[in-house]
Amino acid sequence: MVKDVNAFCLHPWGRESFLKTITCMKPPKFVPLKCEDPTGKLVELLEQETLMLKGSPLALQLLAYQTAPNLLSTIPIPFDSHSIMDLVVPHLPLYPVPSINDILSVEADPD
Repeated sequence: MVKDVNAFCLHPWGRESFLKTITCMKPPKFVPLKCEDPTGKLVELLEQETLMLKGSPLALQLLAYQTAPNLLSTIPIPFDSHSIMDLVVPHLPLYPVPSINDILSVEADPD
């Protein structure tokens, strides 16, 4: 699916996963009529330091790396060459995520 973005978008869980993931990224709803400063409240809610993702963020990451392959250059080379199929523990190895500067430099790259 990562090799074919159209197949990813046509796959039954693709859109549902995307919607679930994006929905959980929005700040909680509030009642504007009962809030004295709705804009300030929205800014406060958007400044949250943590975020719990639901859905399939890994699929979205893979889609991002497929559509912007230069992002791969921001990931350090792993210490070993094991693939996901070789894992003996039930979790993926941790790698640092691309920083905002990495993303902006890839975005500005003409290639």
